[in-house]
Amino acid sequence: MATQQIADAGGTTVSFSNTPQAKDDAFYFSEDSTGVLILNVLANDLGGSAKLLYSIDNSISASTATKTPAPSDLLIRDTTYSSTNDSAGLAGTTDTSLLGARIWIASDGTIHYNTADINALLQSLAQGQVLTDKLTYAIQLGNGTLSWATTTIQFTGTNDKPLIGATTLVGAVTEDAHTPTETATGTIAFGDVDLTDVHVVSAVFKGTDYSGQLGSLAAVKTADTTGTGTGGQITWTFTAADSALDKL
Repeated sequence: MATQQIADAGGTTVSFSNTPQAKDDAFYFSEDSTGVLILNVLANDLGGSAKLLYSIDNSISASTATKTPAPSDLLIRDTTYSSTNDSAGLAGTTDTSLLGARIWIASDGTIHYNTADINALLQSLAQGQVLTDKLTYAIQLGNGTLSWATTTIQFTGTNDKPLIGATTLVGAVTEDAHTPTETATGTIAFGDVDLTDVHVVSAVFKGTDYSGQLGSLAAVKTADTTGTGTGGQITWTFTAADSALDKL
């Protein structure tokens, strides 16, 4: 088995293996996966029951793809936290994923991953859009040798509905105003956390307290949220012939 001897900051020599005992992993979630995710990275690793999860990092470790040279930031064994209570892990860990989610090793040998730290990125995904995060981990084999691999965490976007903001929903027209056509207009502000969404608007009458509609209602999108998630605006216009209002 090919190995590489590296001295850590305390002067202890640690042996890294470049044989594939630790296997790369991939986990798939939707953007609506919330809270702390549990990643069982040991499930596909070799090394038997004597192996343990030794350290984790943000996947910027040197040459995790080629396995040579060994990534020195995985040399120091990480603290292990409770597998049933994430409070200590959230407060104590200094490790993060590539995108900045806090990660830590749990006592049952899994990696815990805090989605709240990248929630803004997750919610910005449009339906079907994919966000990829990564982390690196090392396992220690029964003979003390370390082997490392990369874990990929992939999130797929779902559709988030636009949210209505400030509105002007009441308008008025006057009978016998000495103009051929009467109009009333207003605006509806909206936002959408799905940054790539492009919106289409329409308007229909919901009802009337008179016998039949007296005019027409139209709506146009005057500003969209695409790219920013904010600043969307719809302008609505009610139009009626003054002669139609003479029935009132």
